[in-house]
Amino acid sequence: MGLGLGFGLVLHSPAQGRGPRAQPLLDPLEDGEAVGLSVPRFAIVCTQDRAIGPTRQREMAESVGAEIFELPASHSPFYSMPERVVDLIDRIAHADAKKA
Repeated sequence: MGLGLGFGLVLHSPAQGRGPRAQPLLDPLEDGEAVGLSVPRFAIVCTQDRAIGPTRQREMAESVGAEIFELPASHSPFYSMPERVVDLIDRIAHADAKKA
């Protein structure tokens, strides 16, 4: 089963027999705001990430208008500090619910 990602790639699971690789989509993704949809966007910047540096993470988040939060974590904060990730997601969810 493939997982479509907003930046125009589809990742395939090894179970499909294709191996874990990314393929470009043939059709461009539609901009939700262009078709009248507005979805809140949030990003967690991992300030100690050496795979994708914090500067690049911020650039990607800003390019989609995401509200940015930070954690002093490496590339996989859901492994190194799962409680903090859950707390942050919970905080984001409750703050967003108050805006609605």
